[in-house]
Amino acid sequence: MTRRNRGNALPSLLILIALILGVGAWNYHKNLALDEQEYRPFRGHSDEALQQLIDAYENERDQDKKAYLEVAGRRASAKTKPMLDEQVAEFERVQSHGLRTRQLRNAVAGHQASLKELKKEASRRTLDADNFRRILRLATTF
Repeated sequence: MTRRNRGNALPSLLILIALILGVGAWNYHKNLALDEQEYRPFRGHSDEALQQLIDAYENERDQDKKAYLEVAGRRASAKTKPMLDEQVAEFERVQSHGLRTRQLRNAVAGHQASLKELKKEASRRTLDADNFRRILRLATTF
């Protein structure tokens, strides 16, 4: 490559760099607005409060999971009773056992969903802790 050809490539290179920087800046501002509009219910909590919430939800989930496994492990079967009032009482007993099982299963699922959101927020904060990485993520994500 001659000196004259290298001289002609420099303006093209500068235009290309300016174009890349311009697209990056536009993309950063677009993603920043989307990032601020994103629904993050735990955004206002401090890191310590977020960790306390994670610990509390894990504790509640473990307790409910243990209770669920105990209840689900016992199968409630209806026994045949001769009298109508005994049959109704037996039905209510089996029904309440099933209801308790469903309530505990729903509680465990609710704790799991909340934990997922809490851990998502914690990992997002870990990623955004370094400002350079956050700026780079916002500028290069399309």
